[in-house]
Amino acid sequence: MKGWRRKWIIVMLCVIPLIAGCRVILVNESKDNSEVEQVVQKPSEALRLDAKAQLFKKSLLIRGETTLPEGAVVDVQVKPYPDDATSLQII
Repeated sequence: MKGWRRKWIIVMLCVIPLIAGCRVILVNESKDNSEVEQVVQKPSEALRLDAKAQLFKKSLLIRGETTLPEGAVVDVQVKPYPDDATSLQII
């Protein structure tokens, strides 16, 4: 009985790392690409984005007010500057 239990534990210790590397991604295939349409609207007025940024250890927090529509996506890119860059070069 002890031999069987020991073999079972060894098998599980070998199989668990293999299973941990696998993952299942569920996709809803009921939606066709033809049904999705991209809506692009030209705003009648200028868009406004008044924001302040705070930098934490590994995250950037941006808060503010805007005239963007609900659900709008804003792409933000941060450019690293060298240590010897002057404030004029950064502006």
